[in-house]
Amino acid sequence: MNRKLVAYFTLAYALSWSVFVPLALAKQNVIAPIPAWLHILGAFGPFVSAFVVTVATTGRSGVRELLGRITRWRIGWIWWAVALLSPVVLFFLGALVAGIVAGDWSVMGQFGAMAELPQFGGVGGWLVWVLTWLYNSTGGSVLTAIVWHGTYNAAAASGNGVVSAVVTAGVIGAAIFIANHFGLESFSHRERQMLSGCHGRKLHSPRQ
Repeated sequence: MNRKLVAYFTLAYALSWSVFVPLALAKQNVIAPIPAWLHILGAFGPFVSAFVVTVATTGRSGVRELLGRITRWRIGWIWWAVALLSPVVLFFLGALVAGIVAGDWSVMGQFGAMAELPQFGGVGGWLVWVLTWLYNSTGGSVLTAIVWHGTYNAAAASGNGVVSAVVTAGVIGAAIFIANHFGLESFSHRERQMLSGCHGRKLHSPRQ
């Protein structure tokens, strides 16, 4: 068993749940009320865990490599178009369906409204497949995955059920296509991207 991976997930869950569990208890009136905005801090659990485990296992060189992947932006305009526009296309497709089926055209102006927190329970695993495809296809650009995820949140949290259903269906369809077309090893035409300390080798820089 990969101890680094176990350490990462254990710490990530511990950090996130240290915020989410009290919030859930407060919602059930088990403990005193807690400001709801604190849920944002819980989202940083995986991020902080990645840095802690990287520092502990690979030192400064690993941190420099991780930061380099987080800020890697030279990936080609096509991948930036995918990251920025694919969730937008799904949103407006859903808004079009909502307008035709329910006669509600007001949703056209609700992109990014964030009427509710995005629902990850049923689509979370499919999101991981899409994010893995983006990460590996761009030579390990964490920044690209962050941008896509943020755009997805803006598209999925409008509060309109039809739009959410279309966006979710689009993500699931994309994930299934990616898995079938590229396989489950890397979800991409490129090799699986890892920090050099993960398997004792450093991957080459991505081709431009």
